[in-house]
Amino acid sequence: MTTPTLLNNGQPVTTEAQLNACIAAANALAANSGAYAIILSAAFQGTLDSPLTQINLAAGVSLDIQGNGAFLDGGGQQRGLYVNAGTVTIEDLTLYSMAAIGGSPLVSPGGGGAPGLGGGLYVGARAVVSLDGVNFQNNSARGGTGGVGDN
Repeated sequence: MTTPTLLNNGQPVTTEAQLNACIAAANALAANSGAYAIILSAAFQGTLDSPLTQINLAAGVSLDIQGNGAFLDGGGQQRGLYVNAGTVTIEDLTLYSMAAIGGSPLVSPGGGGAPGLGGGLYVGARAVVSLDGVNFQNNSARGGTGGVGDN
């Protein structure tokens, strides 16, 4: 097994901004760049202020998110991990009170609301995700409010 290259200069991630920067760095890797890891500090216990960056890896890039018992709280307003593409392993992490909330219709009257996809974790059609010791607590996914029909 190949040892992954550590993102965040090999230091444990302690803030939401660092986590988003590490995900963005992984997304920017060229195809076939190999295995990478994000190590969260066990002290990472914060409530998210904004959506986490979507994970969208190139072919031949894998990402291991090592939670070390970290507790990510969406505060009932923020989506959890959104893996659109790539091979991702998530370990030893709690995703709490995450919410995927669909948007309102762009067409009125009578437009449908957008779906709320994921809640704690969304796995896209081009993604493969493995979980080990991941806890999901109090997460939700709600579709957006549809528009009023016109008779």
